[in-house]
Amino acid sequence: MLRRGKVVDMKSMADEALTNVPSVKHVIVVDRINNGDVHWVKDRDHWWHEFVPFQSATAKTEHTDAEDPLMIIYTSGTPVVRKVRCTPIADFP
Repeated sequence: MLRRGKVVDMKSMADEALTNVPSVKHVIVVDRINNGDVHWVKDRDHWWHEFVPFQSATAKTEHTDAEDPLMIIYTSGTPVVRKVRCTPIADFP
């Protein structure tokens, strides 16, 4: 990933975070900067471009309630006070 013109190694950050989340079985990796040289966890990590050709062009619509969560976003905050935003489907334009 590029941020302000500099490469940010998001994969390493994700790998570090996932050491505390053993329930995650698969990670799909997008190579946005054509940098195939990334740390890889065998049987967990998968390239996005290898999944795309096998996906259907259509998908069944999921029926949801207007108050179902659409996004739960955790943003920067202090270790004591986390900033969390839960956006229901009805709030999304």
